[in-house]
Amino acid sequence: MASEIKVDTISEKTSANGVTIDGVNIKDSALATAGSVPLSTIDIDGGTDIGAAVVDADLFIIDDGAGGTNRKVTASRIKTYAGFDVSSITGATALAEEPDGADEMVISDGGTLKRLDMKHMMCRPAFYASRQTAQTIGTSFEVVDLNSERFDTDSCFDTSTFRFTPVVPGMYYLSAGITWKTASDFDKGEIAIYENGSDVVAYANSPNRNYNTSICSTIINSVDADDYFDLRAVNESGDLDINGGVPKIWMFGFRLLGGGT
Repeated sequence: MASEIKVDTISEKTSANGVTIDGVNIKDSALATAGSVPLSTIDIDGGTDIGAAVVDADLFIIDDGAGGTNRKVTASRIKTYAGFDVSSITGATALAEEPDGADEMVISDGGTLKRLDMKHMMCRPAFYASRQTAQTIGTSFEVVDLNSERFDTDSCFDTSTFRFTPVVPGMYYLSAGITWKTASDFDKGEIAIYENGSDVVAYANSPNRNYNTSICSTIINSVDADDYFDLRAVNESGDLDINGGVPKIWMFGFRLLGGGT
């Protein structure tokens, strides 16, 4: 049967080396045997919260080199190690190219750190659409079939519906133009950039009655992600063609940096 000894106090008076119980040395009211307190017995949850922000002078315990020797370390050293100082930025590898839209940066959103896709800092989405062949335009406004793209950064222009849908809300610059095909009976042509199929946000008409007349219209507009835009045209003198080929029928647009609704 195992022996059990219960005492209220162990008084260290007879040995300068302290008292050893089951291999654990107690000396000067402290545990003198290194590694005698396992991590699982430390009650962090039961401790008192610091009640303030961590500052550079605050201390942590660290196992120096994972060799079993515990040492104190200031919070300032942890901050430097984690790479939160200026030298960490200047010493980092440079991107050395234009960021991709999916690249991310850290930003303070009213004091809360959040990640931000670089596309929100760029003039994109951006597109340039055109029509390569002539199209007949009647006496009422109809959609110009812009079925070809020079570029479309975020696949926001649909060459089957001939619509630009921004996807990203913001302030956008849109511009469009056409050139009427040679016709002796040309009277007056008009173009308009439509928003959501009904609202005219930009409009222009031909300044004279000469054929081969070009018309251009431009707008800066604040839009939501699901708004869409298309180019429409009308010829008051009857069915006439608009010329095909770049840059005779075109529309382009891009998001302005810093714009928003």
